Amino acid sequence: MDEQAVGLWQRMLDWLSLNYPEGLEYRHEPVDQAQIAAAEATIGLELPSAFATTYLLNSHHGGIPICCYPEYQWLSLAECVESWQWSRDNATPRENDLSENGPVWHQWVLDESVWVEGPIKLGINSELRIPFMSSDGGIYLYLDFDPAPGGVTGQVISIDPEGCTWRVLAPSFEQWLENFIIQLEQGHIQVGEYGLEQLEQEQANKQPMLMPEYLRDIRIEAYQASPINSAALQALAFDQEIAVTGRMCSIMGIGSEIIIFDFDIDGIEQRQKIGAYAAQTYGFGMIQCGNYAHLRLVRYNQQIPDVEDYTKDSAVQWFAVSYTLTH
Repeated sequence: MDEQAVGLWQRMLDWLSLNYPEGLEYRHEPVDQAQIAAAEATIGLELPSAFATTYLLNSHHGGIPICCYPEYQWLSLAECVESWQWSRDNATPRENDLSENGPVWHQWVLDESVWVEGPIKLGINSELRIPFMSSDGGIYLYLDFDPAPGGVTGQVISIDPEGCTWRVLAPSFEQWLENFIIQLEQGHIQVGEYGLEQLEQEQANKQPMLMPEYLRDIRIEAYQASPINSAALQALAFDQEIAVTGRMCSIMGIGSEIIIFDFDIDGIEQRQKIGAYAAQTYGFGMIQCGNYAHLRLVRYNQQIPDVEDYTKDSAVQWFAVSYTLTH
């Protein structure tokens, strides 16, 4: 086991036993080294030693405590793997590709459409992030094995898609755990009516958001494309992509996974209804309605899953593979 992690957990368990014994009542099932190895084999990544020690050490005490962190619940090892599989399966192509998305992310920060702290890529799903804590089902803490330039492999991050917030919490799991224990010991976390609560920072200590270093020199470039005519669109086969440029308009439909928006394509008089995966658009709020954009489209067909329920009354003919804001 990782000796430093063992010492950190002993401090944390001592604090919880003295100040919040209720936090030790509910635990996940114990795990052993074979289950750790199986999880690593499934994910294809080696878990940090302090992270593996967290699960093995607490197994000697009946399992890892579920409710020992403010507003979050610790995931069991099986839930970590299950949540990772969901994230992997729902990641869209190039979702965390900096060369493609960097200009858009830069603009989001300028427009204050997102809150970003530290070197973190602004995709939501990835096979290179391992969730280990969750809050309200959609907000997670992750081990990040695909950091943005300037980040550290294995850093701990939080992503809140609904709140459009991406944060680096610590450069390693061990450092994150130590920071949390220091907050406990110094009284920055208290026991409230519903469990542990993080004390709010004084307003004067809050810092304004800065443009992440890795995005500072990235800009959205002007894009000029030849107008597309209707015949070219209609001739597009279902397995082909086509690039178009135009202006996004209002969102026309919202489902749990699919959104529909209007788009005025350069060279086409009739406004087009275009479908897109919500995850690909980084949350409904990330559709930059009114912006000029460059889209890659495929013809809509019955092989795109779960679209029919959202499009049967909307005459959707095109499905967005990706989009980039332009000016």
